[in-house]
Amino acid sequence: MDMKAVAKLVEMGCIMCGDLRGHKARIKLMVLFGKYKDPELVKKFFKNSEM
Repeated sequence: MDMKAVAKLVEMGCIMCGDLRGHKARIKLMVLFGKYKDPELVKKFFKNSEM
């Protein structure tokens, strides 16, 4: 995927999961959104896990 497409997806609100596999990313999203209702806070958890 080219960087322009990735930037557009992020601009639209997509949460990029780095090197997490799809099923692990979905579980992480379910757990985080079950506890926190703020999408920006959830995004921070994914950004921290990419490092």
